[in-house]
Amino acid sequence: VCNSLFYPYSSHQPFVLTDNVALQTEATYMNRYSMELRNTLPNGIVLRSLSGFQYNNQTQVQDPDDSSANQQLEYKNVGPEDNYLSQEFNIISPTTGPLTWIAGASLYYRDTDVETTNYIAYPSYSPSVVTPPGDYYPVGPGGTTITYGASDSVQRTVGVFGNLDWQFTRTLQLEVGARGNWDSNYSVGQPNFRPGVPPGYSGVREIPVTTGKPCPDRPGYSCVYTPDVAQQTDSVPTGKIDLNWTPLPGQFFYVFWARGYKSGGVIVNTDNGFKPEKVDDYELGWKSNAFNHHLQTSIGGYWMQYHDMQLPALNILTGGNLTTNLSS
Repeated sequence: VCNSLFYPYSSHQPFVLTDNVALQTEATYMNRYSMELRNTLPNGIVLRSLSGFQYNNQTQVQDPDDSSANQQLEYKNVGPEDNYLSQEFNIISPTTGPLTWIAGASLYYRDTDVETTNYIAYPSYSPSVVTPPGDYYPVGPGGTTITYGASDSVQRTVGVFGNLDWQFTRTLQLEVGARGNWDSNYSVGQPNFRPGVPPGYSGVREIPVTTGKPCPDRPGYSCVYTPDVAQQTDSVPTGKIDLNWTPLPGQFFYVFWARGYKSGGVIVNTDNGFKPEKVDDYELGWKSNAFNHHLQTSIGGYWMQYHDMQLPALNILTGGNLTTNLSS
């Protein structure tokens, strides 16, 4: 760390940052809507619909070097229509009797647009210069590079599920559930181009472009093309088997196996796709309620085994973030 170019601009204290951007901000606008519809049939079966919609719009101003060096600044817009949609349909049995069940299907869809503008000053740094609107632009004696990137990522998840509860004796209950999950994720990255110096501001001297190709739709600009499309699909079954025993009132014993998962995905503007993470959970325990609820006891044990655990990592070639899968 002491050999870093940023060391002279740090606080020299652990966990204390000296961002040079006093106006570093993050603003999020969010609206959530939900609707539930129910219809109970004459035989007691319930038909249910759950609908959800979430609107997001996020703007960020960040100082990536986290120091007082006026070397780099990032403006990011997530949205303005970063929308989430969900829909679920259920068929639910009557709750009377020893056998109850639920079956259904679900759908989830997310479409996220991201626009990022980066300013990087070379080779050394000068104090921040504030433009009339209050924006900060890094200024260096060697000039400033300005790059713009845009991307769109889409996540789609479909599930079909069912669950059965059977009280087959006065003290024993069996619960069995299963779910099929299907995911399809992809990202589309637009070419990074150089938008030029902000209008009306002459403090930034832009470094000439030395790499890239002419932008077909932006005369005079140069584009650096990133991977156009990255995609990932998976299909993961999950479920649970649970046996419960209540020999006496207030004495509850259980043992179960359950499998869960986390969807795989892609990282925008890269060709990095990672597999879904799966976990098997084996658990048993005892719960007791005694002396008129004055003494409550809970003892349990579990063992969890992960498969293809997802791990955030650093891409040493680009300096960006990526996600990898660990071996089981």
